[in-house]
Amino acid sequence: MPHSDWSFGTASALSTNGDIVAGYAVKLDTGFFHAIKWDAAGQLTQLNPIQLDGTGSMARFIASDGSVIAGDYFNHNGIGVVPFVWNETDGFRALGDPLASDDQVVLESLSADGHLLTGTRYDNSGSTMWYWTNEEGFVDIGSITGHEGEDGIITGFDPDTGVIFGYYEMTGTYFMRCGTEGPVIDPQEWMVSLSGPIASAASAFMLSAQPMEGAHHRPLSTYAIPGKNEFAWVTGDYGVSNKSQDIRQGSGEFGYGYRVGQTGVIGFSAGYYDQSQDFALGGTGESTGRFVIAEAGFNLGKTQISLTGLIGHTSINTVRAYVVGLGTDSSKGHTKGKSYAFRARIDGEGIGKFAGNTFSPFASVTVDHTQVDGYTETGGAVPAIFNERSDTRTTGRIGILALAELNANNTLRTTLEVVRNFSGAAAGVSGTDTATGLIDFSVPGTADRTVWGRIGFDLDHKMNATTVLNFSVHASTRGDAFDTAFALSLRKGF
Repeated sequence: MPHSDWSFGTASALSTNGDIVAGYAVKLDTGFFHAIKWDAAGQLTQLNPIQLDGTGSMARFIASDGSVIAGDYFNHNGIGVVPFVWNETDGFRALGDPLASDDQVVLESLSADGHLLTGTRYDNSGSTMWYWTNEEGFVDIGSITGHEGEDGIITGFDPDTGVIFGYYEMTGTYFMRCGTEGPVIDPQEWMVSLSGPIASAASAFMLSAQPMEGAHHRPLSTYAIPGKNEFAWVTGDYGVSNKSQDIRQGSGEFGYGYRVGQTGVIGFSAGYYDQSQDFALGGTGESTGRFVIAEAGFNLGKTQISLTGLIGHTSINTVRAYVVGLGTDSSKGHTKGKSYAFRARIDGEGIGKFAGNTFSPFASVTVDHTQVDGYTETGGAVPAIFNERSDTRTTGRIGILALAELNANNTLRTTLEVVRNFSGAAAGVSGTDTATGLIDFSVPGTADRTVWGRIGFDLDHKMNATTVLNFSVHASTRGDAFDTAFALSLRKGF
């Protein structure tokens, strides 16, 4: 077709290989717009070869390989619009009659393979979204309205899952909808809502930290009852963290220890813990578990070596809230975790006295390994699948102990320590949504602080010759520790 027959040509879409351009131009003999394509050889082809009663067309979308072109077929003398599809085999196909009504069936997307069209139908009653396939024809999928009443524009549809993708024209916010009757989901908001369960999994590391740095923050030998070869204890711990996460945790344990020769002491304990936290966007996390601890201490002249090991099993339950329209929907999850921790500590003898206190240095290295199993949420608008997560964390501590004999029955131990995280950021979390399997997420781990400090006070009250009551409190700057932790312990020698 000679190019001299045309004027005012405009390109709208280009195939992936760049060989075919789709668009529209004005035919000189009619003055109307017509859909056209150009090929790599410079050949111009009119896609709708027959001009009917003042109709025109514009090619607006093209499949990746250029085999399918789609656009608008409209009434030049009215406002009626319908889509058209063109390919080499079937030629130009009008998906309706623009002369039959004033409805505007506006095309808004063509899938990369050319099999799916989506758009919006505008008529006297409002607007309705639709998709079209050769097998199903037109299927209305309702009206998608944004938070401020703005209409959404569909950019894609997955016939296998029924998931609709699009964006709101006014704000540019993307959305997805699970089926024609499902809730409208903002993927970004959905991703943000995952922060709660992710934080709950991250807090599993604090489950082992409480007994290790709570009731067992000092050498086991200091819990032994003078003059007794064996001793037993019962302890309760409580910790609160609200600087970086809203966490509350309580634990309790009972244990037994005995002296080994003149320089050693060995102890074993078993306990239970319960942790709860409130998520920033709504919802809660609840973790419970059990642990066992083995500890040994040995005096080596002027120093004391302490070795402590922990094994814990955790059950984690989460309720994740996600805002849908004006209501709230929740997805529930359940998984299990395992914790392993080992600490080596060295305490030196007194290096000096001041104001009735004897000062002694100490240092320790702790290795924590926590594994949280993968799990799938149930219920809610768009449940998520969380993959397995495991991480190993190494921390070092150096500090000073001030020991003061207040009177015959009361001893105060004051500790000041600096903690360093040598492992950097924790392991990230990854997964996808269960409704479609199309929204993957991968959230990198974070390190709250590399270095933080902690101060602690222990009061040992001798109730009688064989019984000691201990109360301790610790406060920490922001880091991977409880902001405030308390412990109450009763020890009995025999």
